[in-house]
Amino acid sequence: AAGTWRDAAGAWRVRVRAGGAGPAVAVAVEVDGWVPEDAYFHLAPGAERELRLRGGPEGAMPKGSVRPLNAREGMRLTPRDDAQAFARAVEG
Repeated sequence: AAGTWRDAAGAWRVRVRAGGAGPAVAVAVEVDGWVPEDAYFHLAPGAERELRLRGGPEGAMPKGSVRPLNAREGMRLTPRDDAQAFARAVEG
């Protein structure tokens, strides 16, 4: 699962969760006009990683995708209003 939201300080964040039985290898975070604080990281099965996005057009919501090297396809990022809305969407 992957998604974005604006934190209390107004910064956009991305959270990535590794699903499945195996690890997510060399996870690429690609967000048009934004720079993630890290990319090409590994996640153990069930693990999560949260990243801050830097830059981006004023007033824009981040749009992009997350894709582990060992996955057949990536996941579209889903913008949410806040972390709680993101958590409900992922759990739901």
